[in-house]
Amino acid sequence: MKILFICKFNRYRSNIALALFKKQNKNKNLQARASGIIQGPPTIKKMREVAKEFNVTLKDNPKSLTEANYNWADLVVIVGNDIPKRLFDNIEGTPREVIVWKLKDVMQFDLDYHENTRLLTKKIENKVKKLVKKYDKLSA
Repeated sequence: MKILFICKFNRYRSNIALALFKKQNKNKNLQARASGIIQGPPTIKKMREVAKEFNVTLKDNPKSLTEANYNWADLVVIVGNDIPKRLFDNIEGTPREVIVWKLKDVMQFDLDYHENTRLLTKKIENKVKKLVKKYDKLSA
């Protein structure tokens, strides 16, 4: 099973989902990548600090969605509320399952940025744990 985590910019939500997936997943049959619809700017210090609290490291340079990454995936997980699922409905090729986690991004200048990002990360971590458990059973 190949899982592609996608968010708008691949700065935080999909990037942290991938990092948490790698931390949780022990099954070599489950693989994952992350990308954004639009390649965002490098991650910022406060994003990396929150990730460190969850014992993961974020990639500094976000990746944009490519045809190769999309075609690689068996499952697309939209980690956000700002990408419509229908965007993936009419892409030619092998049909793949698309899951949407409607998780709102934290704005960089939010006064409670750190706490809101911690809460967002905890939500993503819980969803990643469920995803790993589900697909670990299916690939066993």
